[in-house]
Formats: sequence, structure tokens, C-alpha cells
Amino acid sequence: LEKSLHTTHPIMLDLLEYWNQRMGDFNLIKVEEIRDALPLTIEQIQAMVAAQSKAGAELLEREWVVECVEMIKNQQSSIEAIVPQDENGRRLAMEHFFSAIATVMSNQLRGAVQKALNDFIGLLEVYGNGNTYTGTYER
Repeated sequence: LEKSLHTTHPIMLDLLEYWNQRMGDFNLIKVEEIRDALPLTIEQIQAMVAAQSKAGAELLEREWVVECVEMIKNQQSSIEAIVPQDENGRRLAMEHFFSAIATVMSNQLRGAVQKALNDFIGLLEVYGNGNTYTGTYER
């Protein structure tokens, strides 16, 4: 199991540590910014969520993906050490290894999306019984 999933390979630990230390506070949707801007129309909320999501995705591409690639490059010798030298065995081992890396990174992204959704649902649940805002809305 350890060889198939590569759970103890240093790169897996590096990916997890980087995410926890540098991206632990990352959120695709900044609910506090939306809350501070209330009252908003549905269209305004949609625009804010879209802009925040786009900015978050760009941050992930610009920083997280780049750092992950750099970590993998820095661990190249330890990766080479675990793969067989024959062509077929090497290809299969590399596929398994990078599949394991992709799984770790996918789980990190899935967690970020789940966190954003939970926070956004929390923002909306406040209005489950109706709106208490008594002012006028600007159109």
C-alpha cells in the first residue's frame, strides 16, 4: 500500500505541509467582504462571488501550482530513486506516482471548494426565515 500510494514519500508530506501552512486560510469566496457590502441584490452577489472565485483561481495558478511544481522538481532525485529503470516499469511507476500527487492536490482543492461553499451557505442561511432589512434597495 505504501509503495502504491506513495503516502510516505517526502513530496507528499511537502505538498500537505505547504497547503496547511501557506494556503490554510485560503478561501475562494470572501464571505466577510460580501457581508460587509450588504445590502446587495442577487446580481451584485453573483458578480462578487464570480470575481472572488476568479481571483482565487488565479492565485492558485500563480502561487500554489507553481510552488507544487517547484517542490516536485526539487524532489526529482528521490522520485527517480523509487522508479525502476526498465521502460515499462518506469512508465507505470511514474503514472502511479503522479496519480498519487494529483490525488493529494485534488483533495486540497476539493477541501477549498467545500470550505467556500460552507461559508457561503452560512451567509445565506441567515436569511432562511426572511429578510430583516427595512431600508430601501438601490437599483
